[in-house]
Amino acid sequence: MKGIEISVIVFGIILVVSLILISIIYLRLIPSLSDYLVNLIKNAVNTIACMLGKGVTFGLWPC
Repeated sequence: MKGIEISVIVFGIILVVSLILISIIYLRLIPSLSDYLVNLIKNAVNTIACMLGKGVTFGLWPC
């Protein structure tokens, strides 16, 4: 189970970093999307925190 948890944590970190990079690019191109992107990043972080809190079991998505 530790291997699964480590892979989920690594995937979550990669997801958050990629979302932040995408948001920086879009904020420079289209400033009107800033609120949408901030909410998107917050939702992604909350989902990852929920997954880490509840645990991911057999591919189920508890959040």
